[in-house]
Formats: sequence, C-alpha cells, structure tokens
Amino acid sequence: FTNHLEKPNSQQTGLASFALRDIAPGEEISLDYGALDGDVPTASVGQTQLSWVINGTTGLYLDRTNTGWGLFAGRHFASGEPVLTFTGPELSLSETLSLGSWSMYPVQCGPDHFIDCTPPGAFINHSCQPNTAIHGSVQLVAMRQILVGEELTMDYSCCMSGDSESGMPCRCGSPRCRGQISNFEDLSADLREALLRQNVVAGFIAAPQVREPR
Repeated sequence: FTNHLEKPNSQQTGLASFALRDIAPGEEISLDYGALDGDVPTASVGQTQLSWVINGTTGLYLDRTNTGWGLFAGRHFASGEPVLTFTGPELSLSETLSLGSWSMYPVQCGPDHFIDCTPPGAFINHSCQPNTAIHGSVQLVAMRQILVGEELTMDYSCCMSGDSESGMPCRCGSPRCRGQISNFEDLSADLREALLRQNVVAGFIAAPQVREPR
C-alpha cells in the first residue's frame, strides 16, 4: 500500500506509478493523494490528518481507527445527502483478482464490473451497522444524520455478489456485528429482505431480486 506525502517520490497515472526522481533501494514509495483522480478537487494535510476539501469545506478526512485507518466526516451530512462517489479504474472480476495485494479497494458495481477505488473512497470501512449506503452502484449517501467527527462506514455485503470474495472476518465492533462479511446471497433471508426494504443494496443486486409472496 502506497502512503501519502505532500512531496512524494512517485506519481500515479491510471494503474501505473512512475518515479518523479531517483528512488534508492529500501526507500518507501509515496504518492500525493490529492493528485489522484477522484470526486474531490483538492487535498490538504494537517498535523495528523489527511483531508479532502469539497467546495471550500473540509468534507472528509482520514484518521486512525482501532483497526487501522478510516474516513471521517469533516462536516455535517443530512440524511439522504450524497457523501462521495467511488472512482478509480474499472475492472472485470478476473482483472481484479489478478491485482491481488496491488488492488487499492475493489467495489463491485455489477456481476463482472468492479471499481478499484482511489482515495477517499478507498478508506471507507465496513460496519454491520453503517451510516452510509450504496445508492445505485457507485454513490454513497448518508443513511441518517452524520455529525462532524463520525467515522463513515458502509455494509460491504450490500455490494458483494456472485464470485466476489466472501467470508472475510468482521471486526466492526457494532452491537449488530455479524462476525463475518459475506456475499449478499449468503446473508439470512430475513436480513436480505430487511436490507432490500431499506433501499441500501447496490442496484445490480437489488434489481433482479424476486420477492416470494408470503
């Protein structure tokens, strides 16, 4: 994983990174996240936080969590308000799997369609009790009012289907933690129905769902 620096030694173009200067053996490779393609025009770094500036307001920032790094709200988000749009190279399942650990963070948005997310979307963590949800296939919206300083989370299972990776252990720590991050089809029937009613499931999964009459 390539870390951020204000004065990096490499630059990313598409899936490839290029050296901006001579890089010595053993030197850490770094990128300026603010120069990456995404739904935010600029990025700035404070003493301890990387933040993304949207329309002159710090809307999202990166900070430590109990499991690593996470994306946090730098301003208030109203229920239903768009939070971010996932952006990055578009890949097939086979292309995503071939990247292995070189993948940033693949989000599934179709049966054989993935986006290898660039920051800030790459830092959205999973929660079994999230505060954002997929709208359509690439946009995250607030499920409720989100206050400044809250970590932004989503339910990965709501956009995982078919042959995508499943069965990852969950460490979200929420009261509703399921203990495992599974494909949508592997969730219980009651939970699938509840998530569909909440309209928080990615469109490519929700659209073909057939609801049996009770």
